[in-house]
Amino acid sequence: VCTCLSFVTSRFLVCKHLIQGVHRVPAAFFNHAKCHRTTPFWKHEIGDEEVFIDVEQPSYLENMQPVFEEDLNSRIDLLTDFIELLKYQWQFKDQQMLQVLEKKGASLFALAEACQDKEKNMNATAGRRLSTWDKATSDAMFFHTRPALNNWN
Repeated sequence: VCTCLSFVTSRFLVCKHLIQGVHRVPAAFFNHAKCHRTTPFWKHEIGDEEVFIDVEQPSYLENMQPVFEEDLNSRIDLLTDFIELLKYQWQFKDQQMLQVLEKKGASLFALAEACQDKEKNMNATAGRRLSTWDKATSDAMFFHTRPALNNWN
């Protein structure tokens, strides 16, 4: 996964510069390669030879794991505490507080709704599947959904 704009806008969810950096492939590879959701992400058969790209996690990311966990836990703690503060506000029924919350929290609420919609849609057994490139769901592109409730043990 790449953070460059090419990745986010690519309908193949891949950056050619990443593939070329891992394993040099002929340009024709991109015309015939098949995309998979699990590794190897890209596979292409040339005669009897199978060319595939299995991107391993770069070693520099291993050092970032504790930082990620610390940052995410910090955000979770902040939101958990803030939810308790909001529950306390209920007794005052202050419309101005609600307006400030709606205005300042609009992008967070939109992200939360997009993630909930993605999870609901991914776990649904019927209905239209979400498109990666749908403007309404693009913010939740990197959000990993939980398995359906009937798959939880």
